[in-house]
Amino acid sequence: MAQSYGDDGNKGVPFVAPATTNPIAGLKDISWSFATLWWADNYEIRDEAKPVYIFGGNDYPLRGGITGLYYPRTNGSKGLTFGFDLSLAADFSIKKQTINTVLSWWNETLSGIENPKPAKPEWGIYPTLVNADLTITSEETFVQPIIVELISMDGIPIFTIQQNTIGLNAVNINLSAANLKSGTYLCRISTSDQVLVKRIIKL
Repeated sequence: MAQSYGDDGNKGVPFVAPATTNPIAGLKDISWSFATLWWADNYEIRDEAKPVYIFGGNDYPLRGGITGLYYPRTNGSKGLTFGFDLSLAADFSIKKQTINTVLSWWNETLSGIENPKPAKPEWGIYPTLVNADLTITSEETFVQPIIVELISMDGIPIFTIQQNTIGLNAVNINLSAANLKSGTYLCRISTSDQVLVKRIIKL
């Protein structure tokens, strides 16, 4: 594995671009709030993985190096890793577009459920800006236990719990016990035949 700046003659990568074979439709080039980005990772990947982002720049020494990748795991789940810090993107619109595109993709692909149906509108997750407790609601009583997963934006599972919600309309999930750092996460709720993924921000 190489890194921008450390292995490119102290230049830094000017931007990253979606790889031509990346599985996430709609991703755009990402430039930085600085002229170049230092210490972005350039990965060597296994055959089963797919590039998502590559280093850009016509004269950049590491141009074409893989800095974002998607990979299936042996347990049937899927992973997504970026080798750069998205928070350093040039402006908020780039961050928002990237997060929303990835979130939409997760909604379709993250589930281990075969052909899951979208969650009905009565499911809800609030607040989206959360300090400690996250509440999951249903306008109708839950008829199955639910599985709640918290996942980082690069696809790393943080925790998974199963809640016995049969006959309930709401359940509270205490995030304090997970010792979460402040940042953006994906919260995924699923039953045997439905799945809902929403973005939350830990304050």
